[in-house]
Amino acid sequence: MQEALSACNCCSVRLRRIQPCTLLIVLRDILQRQCPVQSSTTCTTSSPSRPFSDSSAPSQTLAGIGPYTAAAVASIAFNDAAAAVDGNVIRVISRLRTLTGDPTKQAKLHASLAAQLLDRSRPGCHNQAMMELGATVCKPANPECGACPIADVCRARQKVVEYAAAGGVADVEDAPKVTDYPEKVSGGSECCWMGNSRSTTG
Repeated sequence: MQEALSACNCCSVRLRRIQPCTLLIVLRDILQRQCPVQSSTTCTTSSPSRPFSDSSAPSQTLAGIGPYTAAAVASIAFNDAAAAVDGNVIRVISRLRTLTGDPTKQAKLHASLAAQLLDRSRPGCHNQAMMELGATVCKPANPECGACPIADVCRARQKVVEYAAAGGVADVEDAPKVTDYPEKVSGGSECCWMGNSRSTTG
């Protein structure tokens, strides 16, 4: 799967899915640590210090930095093995593993599965590939399974294929669909896993 994601050519995404204001806050924090205001001539030239701990936990000094942003910055900017989980990643993981249940109550499960899938040799590139895969291929509606590089290991896709091979009719109400995952929550907000935006948890 990691080889397939690498073939997506998604690494040019950079940090575009992180809000610009958040990036400015993080970069400001890094610069302040490297170049203290009190001594503008003592900027360090060694590797920049990380704004987060090795576990990618959000820095307590940075208001508004949640798990997603912390992991994205840590992996992309510092090559830390931290799995970033936004709405797109939740959708991809849910379909890969045919996850059932309320996705808004499965944050720990999503984080655990994302960490299991993470390519620790290239975590930043892997995270960007996962996010781009969800945004451009594994879309909320009309997913392009034929163009998906990991369709062969997608359980939701496999259910559709097996149903069709058994002579099932695709347009009946109870026919399995890739878009059955993640499950829709009646009356709940779907922005975190149905849209192409990052998770609202930061």
